[in-house]
Amino acid sequence: MTAAVIEQIQNINPNVIFLDVNTNIRGCNIYIGGKPAVVNLDGKIVLRKDDLREDGYIAWMKMHNLDQYCHTFTANWSADEALEAINQL
Repeated sequence: MTAAVIEQIQNINPNVIFLDVNTNIRGCNIYIGGKPAVVNLDGKIVLRKDDLREDGYIAWMKMHNLDQYCHTFTANWSADEALEAINQL
């Protein structure tokens, strides 16, 4: 979210908490996620970001010589793309 979006949401609810999670995903042999994006107040994407969780998963698998078992599925945040990702599994 852009700073303007966060500010507007906090004006509506000053008790809201925003988290940007960088999860420790060791031990997983598949990563499923959505492509991170920063959106404005109209819900339009203004910036695509790298997914640090996916990058961490790939790095951990390579570090432990598990490249051949490294699988990732990332999609946009829509029901149709989530269903497609599930079907690929």
